[in-house]
Amino acid sequence: RDPNFEETLSAFEHSVQWAAEGKFTEQDIEEAKISVLAQIDRPVSPSNRGMLYFTQGVTDDMRQKQKDQLFGVTREDLIHVA
Repeated sequence: RDPNFEETLSAFEHSVQWAAEGKFTEQDIEEAKISVLAQIDRPVSPSNRGMLYFTQGVTDDMRQKQKDQLFGVTREDLIHVA
């Protein structure tokens, strides 16, 4: 539970406005990409790879496509989705 939910909600609303107005740098974008890719590009054991495919139908090619798409995100893309 967030004891400061009003401040949290306000910060979230301001972050959306910040993104929509493009108030971020190319360095911000690159650092965000690195952070996201570091999370999704962790080594996957063969058993977990098989489980991921079995339970969710996710293949290595699909994982690579997702990484390629994330790496290709542009400033305009971010402003558009904000």
